[in-house]
Amino acid sequence: MIKYLHLFSKKRKFLTLIYVLLISFPILQANFANGQAKRYDAIIVRGDLPVEWIIAQSYANKRGIPVLQLTNPRRLDENTTALLKGLLLFGGRNILILGDVIPKGVEEEIRKMGFSVDRIKGVTRVDTAAAAAVELWGMNATAAVLVDGWRDDFYMLSLSISLKENAPILFIRPDEVPYTVKSVLTEKLLNVKVVYLINSKFNEKIIKDLKGQRFKLEILTPNNLSYKPREKSFMELLKEYLLYLADLRLFIGLVIGVIVFLSLAIRFRGSRARRVEDFVDKFLTYDERRIFEEVLKKGRVKQEDLPKLTDLSKPTVSRILTELTMRNILKRERAGKTYIITVSDELRC
Repeated sequence: MIKYLHLFSKKRKFLTLIYVLLISFPILQANFANGQAKRYDAIIVRGDLPVEWIIAQSYANKRGIPVLQLTNPRRLDENTTALLKGLLLFGGRNILILGDVIPKGVEEEIRKMGFSVDRIKGVTRVDTAAAAAVELWGMNATAAVLVDGWRDDFYMLSLSISLKENAPILFIRPDEVPYTVKSVLTEKLLNVKVVYLINSKFNEKIIKDLKGQRFKLEILTPNNLSYKPREKSFMELLKEYLLYLADLRLFIGLVIGVIVFLSLAIRFRGSRARRVEDFVDKFLTYDERRIFEEVLKKGRVKQEDLPKLTDLSKPTVSRILTELTMRNILKRERAGKTYIITVSDELRC
């Protein structure tokens, strides 16, 4: 019976679709439980722009996904291509490009590889960071990090706090809080309880813009780096725990789905194999069975090779092939001076 296991009835395709949907349900459920309809498998940024790398890294750590850095600003380099192929091989499908500097041609190359690609961008680094905070964190953000976007030496501190607080990074100007950032903090990130301000000096204008809001303001300067992780409320800890469970459900749902699918597939393939074996025993003669099983075993056989493989004469082989072809059991296709024999489509997947 084992030699017939690769046969699978076309009539099972509808049932197979139902099983795939059942398998997908836990995964979709876990994704929506995270409050995010789409889960990205990797983020791509320009390797020579630390501004976008910082934003990408803060979110990548939150979701546990890699950040790929393009070494060639104009095209998809070989190293990144190889990494993307590996990601595709292990089921990665959704890519996020951060910023507007990566050319459209690179985005199209990634799509042609089979990925779904989204892009978050803004006119300036301030706008890009603000858009990322809204789209990637949104109502899940309970803290935010504001940093002078023109001071590269502040980036690592801002990233460190972002990772500890699970908070988006927003860029401000050296002497003001841009309107975009104020709008995001007051109208979009409504659950933010504390804002960490990293600036080169104690700037009265900036502090005035941020004071009097619903969030607490923590100020960090080169002369005052006394950062202490805040104590999270019970509700924040509960929410993080629920998000953790949602991620755990994603993994467990995937494992269970694969096990269920494999067990059902083996069951139906075995059932199909038994029916094919019964068909062969009941409706094929001994010589017909020898030819059928030889073609089934090899997949594709030249007609001229069958007499040697089955120990039947050429006229006998030709006659049996004609009969099996007319009965739609085997298929015969012209290939030069001979024919290629395969199992009929009706007996295949």
